[in-house]
Amino acid sequence: MMEQFRQTCAQALQNENALLTQVVLHVQASSGKQMRPLLVMLSAALLGGGSDSSYHAATAVELLHVASLMHDDVVDESAMRRGKPSVMAQFGNKVAVLGGDYFLSTSLSESVLTGRLDAVAVISELGQTLANGELLQLDCALRRNFSEEVYFSVIHCKTAALFEACARLGAMTSLGGTDEDANRLALFGERLGRCFQIKDDLLDYASAEEVGKPTGNDIREGKFTLPLIHVYEQADEAKRNEMLRLLEEADVERLQEMARRDGGIRYATQCLERLKAEAEACLSVYPDSPVKSSLLLYLDYVSSRSY
Repeated sequence: MMEQFRQTCAQALQNENALLTQVVLHVQASSGKQMRPLLVMLSAALLGGGSDSSYHAATAVELLHVASLMHDDVVDESAMRRGKPSVMAQFGNKVAVLGGDYFLSTSLSESVLTGRLDAVAVISELGQTLANGELLQLDCALRRNFSEEVYFSVIHCKTAALFEACARLGAMTSLGGTDEDANRLALFGERLGRCFQIKDDLLDYASAEEVGKPTGNDIREGKFTLPLIHVYEQADEAKRNEMLRLLEEADVERLQEMARRDGGIRYATQCLERLKAEAEACLSVYPDSPVKSSLLLYLDYVSSRSY
């Protein structure tokens, strides 16, 4: 299943430009776990199996995701991506932006190859949503607009919408899925994506020794995520001002301790557990099977990973 996806993805990225080929090879060497195309294929498999359209849809979302990361690394001036030099660091800003444009365009081409206009619409809308999420997060950080409502809007756009689209596309392009299945699995994907981001945010409050890499990056970038947002919303004006001062000073240790001491970590963990239960409930209507078990294991991994 995933091997055929990789073949489809490699074929989509074939080109005759030597520099672009170097970029493609660099990206492929640090491609990660490919969790999003896997969700497309598992969702299709739950509903009778995948089709050729499923592989093109999986390729489309993966390339769109990669394009967004390449552009994000330029915006954030990130030198590393998954433990290796980012495209920006390896080839420079211009190549990273143009390479991201190429991956984005190839994503849209793959969406057309699904042969389904509704799939093209899902992928095109996803591109808009991802960009909207980045702009919303940037605006909120600049204006110090920290609230739980805004936080969930941001993580929906930046993360959950991508998982939602993957699960929906899998159902849409499956051999036996209905519109009701597509909506149900889309909700599963959306809740799974929220779990993914909350867990990611929680890991940023752990010690570097626990996760094996530096933490506190959100605070250094001037961002509060759910653990500190909860503390901030419960605080009086004096404490809020103190938290904003510590954020301005990028005092990672004191803000991490505040999140632990004042219930922020506990609250975010409870939110994650509630969203995980909601995701599990979406699958309850389907009979037990190896594929259903794989989707539940996928959810468990997203919610309990330690890095």
